[in-house]
Amino acid sequence: MQREDSEYQRGQQRHEGPGMARDLRNNIVQSLRQSLQDSRAENQQLASEVSALKQQLAGRELGWEQERTKLLSEKDTLATNLSQANKKTSDMEGGTQSNAEWESSQLKQKEVAAGDKHLQEDLERKLHQVSQEKANMMAIISEKEKELMDSFAKLSHKEITIKTNNSEWKNKYEALEKRLLQEEAEKMAAVEKVQELQSQRLKADLSQANKKVCEMKENAKQLQKQLYDLRWERKHKLQQKEEEVHSLKQTLHQEATKQADQKHLQEDLETKLHQISQEKADMTAIIREKEKEMMDSLAKLSQTENKALEKLLSDEEAEKMAREEKVKELQTERLKAEDELLQKEQHMDEEIANLSQANKKISDMEEDAKQLQRQLYDLRWETSEKLQQKEEEVHSLKQTLHQEVTQLNAEWESRLLKQKEVAADQKHLHEDLETKLHQVSQEKANMTAIISEKETELMDSLAKLSQTETKNEALEKRLLQTEAEKMAGVEKEQELQRERLKANLSQANKKICDMKEDTKQIQRQLYDLRWETNIKLQQKEEEVHSLKQTLHQEVTKQAEQKHLQEDLETKLHQVSQEKADMTAIISEKEKELMDSLAKLSQTEIKYEALEKLLSDEEAEKMAGVEKVQELQRECLTADLSQANKKICDMEEDTKQLQKQLYDLRLEMSDKLTQKEEEVHSLKQTLHQEVTQLNTELESRLLKQKEVAADQKHLQEDLETKLHQVSQEKANMTAIISEKEKELMDSLAKLSQTESKYEALEKRLLQEEAEKMAAVVKAQLLQRKHLKAEDQRLQNVKHITNLSQANKKISDMEEDAKQLQKQFYDLRWETSEKLQQKEEEVHSLKQTLHQEVTKQVNDQKHLQEDLETKLHQISQEKADMTAIIREKEKELMDSLAKLSQTESRYEALEKLLSDEEAEKMAGVVKAQELQTERLKAEDERLQKEQQKEEEIELLKQQNAELQELAKLTDKEKAKIRKREKKAQKEMEKMLKKERKEEEKEEKKRLKTEKKERDEKDKQEKKEQKEHDKKEKERLKKENKDGEKKEKERESN
Repeated sequence: MQREDSEYQRGQQRHEGPGMARDLRNNIVQSLRQSLQDSRAENQQLASEVSALKQQLAGRELGWEQERTKLLSEKDTLATNLSQANKKTSDMEGGTQSNAEWESSQLKQKEVAAGDKHLQEDLERKLHQVSQEKANMMAIISEKEKELMDSFAKLSHKEITIKTNNSEWKNKYEALEKRLLQEEAEKMAAVEKVQELQSQRLKADLSQANKKVCEMKENAKQLQKQLYDLRWERKHKLQQKEEEVHSLKQTLHQEATKQADQKHLQEDLETKLHQISQEKADMTAIIREKEKEMMDSLAKLSQTENKALEKLLSDEEAEKMAREEKVKELQTERLKAEDELLQKEQHMDEEIANLSQANKKISDMEEDAKQLQRQLYDLRWETSEKLQQKEEEVHSLKQTLHQEVTQLNAEWESRLLKQKEVAADQKHLHEDLETKLHQVSQEKANMTAIISEKETELMDSLAKLSQTETKNEALEKRLLQTEAEKMAGVEKEQELQRERLKANLSQANKKICDMKEDTKQIQRQLYDLRWETNIKLQQKEEEVHSLKQTLHQEVTKQAEQKHLQEDLETKLHQVSQEKADMTAIISEKEKELMDSLAKLSQTEIKYEALEKLLSDEEAEKMAGVEKVQELQRECLTADLSQANKKICDMEEDTKQLQKQLYDLRLEMSDKLTQKEEEVHSLKQTLHQEVTQLNTELESRLLKQKEVAADQKHLQEDLETKLHQVSQEKANMTAIISEKEKELMDSLAKLSQTESKYEALEKRLLQEEAEKMAAVVKAQLLQRKHLKAEDQRLQNVKHITNLSQANKKISDMEEDAKQLQKQFYDLRWETSEKLQQKEEEVHSLKQTLHQEVTKQVNDQKHLQEDLETKLHQISQEKADMTAIIREKEKELMDSLAKLSQTESRYEALEKLLSDEEAEKMAGVVKAQELQTERLKAEDERLQKEQQKEEEIELLKQQNAELQELAKLTDKEKAKIRKREKKAQKEMEKMLKKERKEEEKEEKKRLKTEKKERDEKDKQEKKEQKEHDKKEKERLKKENKDGEKKEKERESN
């Protein structure tokens, strides 16, 4: 259609002539000139605006640099001020700490002195208890040794009886073996004779049968041959089996003396006999099958021969059955004899095992004694070394603790200073960030305003271009195909650029998300750390609380003891004063006391006589026991002398071991008390240091919590601001991308218009050339020269116009390129500024993260060091206790064998306890008598004092009466009344004082009785508990010893 339109227009132009063509050209050139002038004016305006914007940006950058220098100078001044303030605070804290340490050292000295007193009292009590326990244990061990002697005598007697029984059983066993061998030899000879006779009979019968079979026909000969072969094979196999049975019997006969191999041979015989019986059954089955075949083939033969054969076969079967019955009878007899032998052997084995067990026990006792000696030596050596090591370790621990405490204090002070500096830096950074963000927001607002202005200008320019485009729509339709291809390529490039921008933005967003996740993880770690530290602090507080309670209890006990001692001292002082005053009165009453003491001595003599009687009875019992033992020893043979020697050696070893054990226990108890004292002192020091550290940690934790809260707020503010910046950045990038698209669209349109103009120029030139050719042909030859000149002039003008239009188009392209360059420069500068801002924010985040991680790591290291030290101390304590317990267990295991006999002597202990109770009752009665005598003496003293006072009063009254005789009657009466009143008041006062004294004495006596009763009760309780513990321990030891013996026997 386009070609048809162009041809139609050309035809019209040819008909219209050259006039119309010139008008069209002029119109087109004018329109092009106007559009070029408009575009130049717009380009000039844009260039002026861009230069103004550049000047504004340069001025602002100078202002920013000046502000930055100011802020840095202010930061330096603030840092110097902070360092000075921190130094002052550290000096003040050092002074307060020194005062607190001086006060704490004085308190520690007082507490240590009180603890030393308490420990000395505990040591005296424990030594007294240990001495009593030692005496009791020695008595128990002596009794147990006697029981051991009795048990060894019984064992020796049992060994002799077992030896005699073994000799008798051996003789019986040998006689039975001889009898069995003779019976077996006789039975085997009879069986051999029977077998020989049977074999002879079979041979004769077979020869007769063979003669009769040879007379039969040829068909029967083959069958006879087969039967003969089968029978010969069977006979050969039976002979082999018989030979094997004979050889086995001979081997049994030879190896009958060997008891261990007899069972195996019997099993082999049974298996072989079973095999023989199976083979016989198989052979009989085969023979029967062959016999059936023979019977079928020999049915035609005579019945007589069949009867003879049947008789022979029946005889053979009967003989076989008889042989099998005889073999079975022989086997049953052998089994019975073997069962009897086995029973006897088992009985002998049991007795031998008992003897071996007794011997083993004796050897085990010897080995245990040797091991105990070795263990004791090893224990002493190990304990001495470990105690030395522990003392060195305690000394080193004290030094390390002192050094570490000093280091910790210095580190905490330095860290507090650093934290303060960091907090100040964070505040300054926060202020700088706020100022910078404010500036960035202002710059963004300015940029958005500038961009909006440029957008309006671009929209105006685009409207103007749209007007020009409406004019050239007809030409654009023809060139859409070529432009579409170009636009597709441009769109692809734009899409690639968009994808790249999106990828960059996604990477930036990912980085921001990673930063947020890192901050969240750090926050979680901080939360976990705080939670763990809180738990540990709670545990430590509980431990400290428990220690405080124990210390408080001990302090209260010490205070009560001190009060009691003070009361006793005051009372003793009073008593001493009273005694000093009443020595004269006591001298008179010594006679009465001597009488009472004589009575007491008589009672003591009676008690001594009773004790002598009891001791005589016990001596008689012991003498009787010794006589019985002597009689038993005389009855023992010379073989027991070695055993008795061994037993004596064992007893001596056990005594030595017991002595060594007691010495070890005493040494261990002393060392343990020393270690307990050291541990107690260490606990006190650690408790004080832990309390100080806890207080410091609590204060520092509060400060850290405040810092963490400030950090959280800062992080939240930073996150919000970063989120805002990222959103604004995304918006800016979206706006810039939209503007780029619009510019690219406008440039594409300009390029399209340029291409259209070029195509139009080419077409116009072609049309003019064609028109000129047609005009030259149509006109006459005469007008050629004029028309050629006119055409040349027109061509020159048209070329000049085209050259000018091309120049304008090139200028437009250059202006557009400059605008693109300016736009790209602006975009690059803004991107660089944003990158710088992001880098600054990232660096600030890194610094904050590093500082937080440093603080957290420092806290972790400190907590880990404390935990490791406490764990090491606890492990060492646990190791020491475990080693001591293991050694005690080993010693108790060694003594478990001796403690088995203690159950027999519980009755004697009860008797002794009853006698002790009676003695205690006698002592209590004597004490009561003494108290009654003291009361009587006190009453007599009071009466004598009263008499002396009355004598003095009478003397005073006589003196007053003499004076009254001199006075008048009235004055005498007054004086008498006064005297009576004074006497009454004196009597009342005396009565009150006597009553108070009696009450005080009663209270004192009651308190003394209560104290004595309580002491007696406590002692009885302690004795009962001690007895219970010993009984339980002995029971456990007995059980453990029995278990171990059972395990040894089972092994």
